[in-house]
Amino acid sequence: WKSAILITSAFHMERSLLVFSNTGIKIHPWPTDYRSRVKILTIDDFIPSSQSLENTSIAWKERIGLFVYGFRESISTFLPLRIRYPWSKDWN
Repeated sequence: WKSAILITSAFHMERSLLVFSNTGIKIHPWPTDYRSRVKILTIDDFIPSSQSLENTSIAWKERIGLFVYGFRESISTFLPLRIRYPWSKDWN
């Protein structure tokens, strides 16, 4: 394959693009499931809610995932074993 469409939640898109960037396949991102919206803020928007807690939890998980992925990639040259995937350039 020379190109593929990457369909995932907009929350996950940045990390997903980083993962697929090493494959040699041209990726066309197709984000879905946007969790933001444009609206006029009211006083109710500043009261904690379960939906806001869920969105914050997802955002933190993605930031931590990006950090871990970046850390893993930065030390991968020093590790003797590296996980290879069938779609990786170095797969034999």
